[in-house]
Amino acid sequence: MSLSQKYSGKVLVPWFNSAEWHYVYSLVNSNKKENLVEALQLLHIWKIRTPLLSAGIEGTLILLDALGTDLEQLTEEQIKQIYALSLMRFLNVCATNNDKQGKFTKTMADSDLPKWLINIRHDVAHNHKLPDLNILDLALTICFNWVKYNYWESQKDKIVDYIVTNVDYPSSIVNVFTVYVDLILKVYHNQEPETYSQEFLDKVNLCIPKRVNSITYNPVGVVCYLEKLLQDKVTVDNAKSIRKVFAQYLVSENTLLSKIYENNDEGKRFRYMWKNLLNILHEKDMLFDVINQLFEETHNALLCNARRRTASLWINELFKALVKSKMIKKEFERISNDYSQLDAKTGKIVLKTFVDKNPHLKDTLDLEINNFPNSEGEEFLEKITENPDEYTKIYLDSVLLFNGKSQLFNKHTNKLLDAYNIAKIPQGSQVIYNLDSLSNLMVDLETTMDFNNEINNINGSTSTNSFLKWTPVSNPGSFTGLPLGVLPTQNRLTNPLLMF
Repeated sequence: MSLSQKYSGKVLVPWFNSAEWHYVYSLVNSNKKENLVEALQLLHIWKIRTPLLSAGIEGTLILLDALGTDLEQLTEEQIKQIYALSLMRFLNVCATNNDKQGKFTKTMADSDLPKWLINIRHDVAHNHKLPDLNILDLALTICFNWVKYNYWESQKDKIVDYIVTNVDYPSSIVNVFTVYVDLILKVYHNQEPETYSQEFLDKVNLCIPKRVNSITYNPVGVVCYLEKLLQDKVTVDNAKSIRKVFAQYLVSENTLLSKIYENNDEGKRFRYMWKNLLNILHEKDMLFDVINQLFEETHNALLCNARRRTASLWINELFKALVKSKMIKKEFERISNDYSQLDAKTGKIVLKTFVDKNPHLKDTLDLEINNFPNSEGEEFLEKITENPDEYTKIYLDSVLLFNGKSQLFNKHTNKLLDAYNIAKIPQGSQVIYNLDSLSNLMVDLETTMDFNNEINNINGSTSTNSFLKWTPVSNPGSFTGLPLGVLPTQNRLTNPLLMF
């Protein structure tokens, strides 16, 4: 038997992840014979991994086995035998598979397949003569189109990855994290719970017990519960295996980078939305994983400049928050060595005094003052000075300040990076820009002025012009005799793909 596709619980599946399932989906929906052959091979691997397949996959395997038969070496009668048996197995295993068992004719009628297939199945099972080959071939084709629509098409948006980890609660901590991030974004955008997809609601319900108020009635309450769950369940032991997953999910165009960094009330509201989560990551020694992931975004030349700049401004914001926390800690230590014992009133006075002295840090995120991984700060400084780009200057001063470098060291470092960028950008002939780069430029043009103002406000200096790669041609004659797309500075010694 096979699993009913109406089964709603969790089962062990044969595909490695959702990407593998979607790859087979693309092969099954292809009209090319070689793709269908590859799909059949992968389905056989799935069958070995998990003999009890879902009804839709088992039916697809049966049909592709029959339709992929090498007809040249068989007689017509042999082909009819193969087609007939495959058709009957498909109808029994897949088309009439239901949680409620009943009369075959009735369950077959509910499947929206042609009624004449019932007669074909009856003739195959009970008559001495098999139906005509053309009829059997048509029946298999109809069944294959049916399973493509009723299983593959209906499931393509429902297949999700559930990462299993060694934890002692109903859902893995990774699923809790992703649901939490998605939910706070929905709350931020004032999205009504009634508009949440059923798939998302199912994921939420897997993370929360029944005693917690339903997300439909109290999404903010669910957010608070998930925060507490992350706080309690992320430990030193499991943080090692999930820190990279957390960082990659948080730093994406759909989450932390989904909104252009703005220094206004709306931008502040968006940044403060992440404060609790960032504090949890900070407490669990995972904040620098996020910072390093943001650094990877700034260095990804395939991304548009607006997204890379947003990532660099987030790096600056996080280091400013770390600097602010360090400074507040020093203020508390100046009053008492055991500042944790200070009363709330004294604590408020200290914070107010600090803000009055440092108004430029007033709107910076607040991070806990108990955890500062200095070694990671030094490693990050070393990384950005070894691999600078046009965005490094945006956050360089904050990184230097966090690491406690001297003013002279900071001055020399800034001069070196200025010289590096001036030398690097105009001589960027080794980088090949294409029409996609031009499209990215058009996106950048809409945000350049705002971003440059943000950078000037944050660092108090003029930002590097990120558009030096797009400069007017002062000497058109230098392109004489060059193939389209080749620059005068390029030759086969620096680019082996060029033949001149």
